[in-house]
Amino acid sequence: MTLRTRLPPGVYSHYRYRRPLHDQAGHLTGHWRRVDCREVECPHYLLGWYTDVDETTDFGQAQASYMRTSRRRHCKEEHLPSGLTRFHFEPGQTCFRSTDTGHWLATGMPPIYSKDRQPIEFERFTDGMNEDSYRHHKRRQGG
Repeated sequence: MTLRTRLPPGVYSHYRYRRPLHDQAGHLTGHWRRVDCREVECPHYLLGWYTDVDETTDFGQAQASYMRTSRRRHCKEEHLPSGLTRFHFEPGQTCFRSTDTGHWLATGMPPIYSKDRQPIEFERFTDGMNEDSYRHHKRRQGG
């Protein structure tokens, strides 16, 4: 929802909390930890899955070659009437996401709170946001 206002943007404060994966230098922040499919109860791991590949393209040929020669996962091939190749993966195998971007779980580390892009403590964050919201509400009500 976008608020329509008559006041210039500088009058408002911007509050934000986040749990970034990486800091500005590209290092892990500690807010998240990488986990395997078993720990996050990944549906592909629990139930198995299939991937359809179009081998008429270079990309599809590369995907099919990877799946046929992968020693990490075992699959069965099925050639569909549409011309696609379907690779069936049995339950209990790690999914492709786990090897590409990975599964992540929050570590319990508190988020980073900020006001106008400046880090602040949690108490100042909640107090400031409440006070600003109250002032904004009073202004909208004409008070």
